[in-house]
Amino acid sequence: MNPSQFKSQNRWGFASAARYSVNLFGMKLHPESITLPSKSVSVFTHSLYGPIVQYPYRETFNDNIVMTLPEDAFGSIRWNMEFDMYQTEGGGANPGSIKTDTVNLTISQDDLSDKPIGTYSVYGAYIVSIVPTNLGYGMQNETAKVQVMLKYYKYTYA
Repeated sequence: MNPSQFKSQNRWGFASAARYSVNLFGMKLHPESITLPSKSVSVFTHSLYGPIVQYPYRETFNDNIVMTLPEDAFGSIRWNMEFDMYQTEGGGANPGSIKTDTVNLTISQDDLSDKPIGTYSVYGAYIVSIVPTNLGYGMQNETAKVQVMLKYYKYTYA
């Protein structure tokens, strides 16, 4: 395919990786970066006679969603992530607070006019890790960042 054929097939341009919006636990966030959720299909393999045949039988939701947030001057981003991670009941994490039937994370990919072109509605998202943050005297011109990893039950895309 030559360049003009390629351009004619994509005459409206491409989606920008820098246009998105995120809402987590009811908070509108402005992460520096976020990975989108992923899934695959589990298959049953039948190989009694003839060619091997694989039958899909369920969706499997993979990996973590990793989000990097710039910390504000008051440390409230980290504080909120710590608070959301440990909804305490008896002093520890509360697995009963994970609601697999509720969308608590949405990630929208937006067009150039900030209208959603696709939205990931994530069910049962919960923070599994707050990644260590690097600080140092040699980092005068950098912003502190909070990176969190989330697991989830499932997502839908529309």
